[in-house]
Amino acid sequence: MAQPPTEKPKQGDPPEPSPSTRQLAKSLTINLARVQGTGSGGMVTRQDVLNAHAAMVARGREFARRREARRQSATSAPSPSAARPKTPPQRRTAPAAATGVYAANPLIVQARAEPGGKRRVAAAEGQAPAPTLFLSGDLPAFTASGVDPDELTKVPWYARHHLASLSDKAAVEQLVRDYSGPDGDVMAQTDGVAGHRGNHDYADRMREWLDRGDVAAAQASQDRLWRQTKAARQQAQATREQGFTTENFDGLFSVQAPDAKGSL
Repeated sequence: MAQPPTEKPKQGDPPEPSPSTRQLAKSLTINLARVQGTGSGGMVTRQDVLNAHAAMVARGREFARRREARRQSATSAPSPSAARPKTPPQRRTAPAAATGVYAANPLIVQARAEPGGKRRVAAAEGQAPAPTLFLSGDLPAFTASGVDPDELTKVPWYARHHLASLSDKAAVEQLVRDYSGPDGDVMAQTDGVAGHRGNHDYADRMREWLDRGDVAAAQASQDRLWRQTKAARQQAQATREQGFTTENFDGLFSVQAPDAKGSL
């Protein structure tokens, strides 16, 4: 069976990394788009991925050291909020324009951004509603720790399943503060939360949904071609039955000049 042609890289783009390099980057949760390639033509190599991972781990250790220092400082100092009356936490909904790692349904955003992605997503939406990060929706109905599920909108999407499953409320609240900061994406990747089985299930459901849309689009294209072929054959048959020939074909669709009385 002939393989579909692979999309050629755009002019000026670096060559695609090798399959083994892509697999290594996936296993280490490294975003290849952020790695500067040192190979031929700017291609990302395995060593580039390893270097990026080492740098990420080093940053993560520094963040962890500073985080521990903040915790020790907070526990040793008296809390100024102890004497203030507590106010109920305000619910936070996902921003409508959230994109990237903070998007509510990130794999939909990613699929639309790919070449031909808008048509592919539209075909899949014609078959069934799009999958969501959680089976209950973009956010879970509740969290194991009791933390408001809306708090998960503050962290990268791939950390939400992990935080929703933790039962330690204080730990979840601290991680939300850590992952929602300017370096939250790096810290979440360093902690390895992207490998949660809920994220794999979400990716599998999204891939199956898009595949069903591809099948439906191919069938629709086949049906459209069949109808066009059938209509052409019927028109040809009608032409033969009425005795149309190449000699009178031009005259069939031409306008005759009016006679002297002004009638055709």
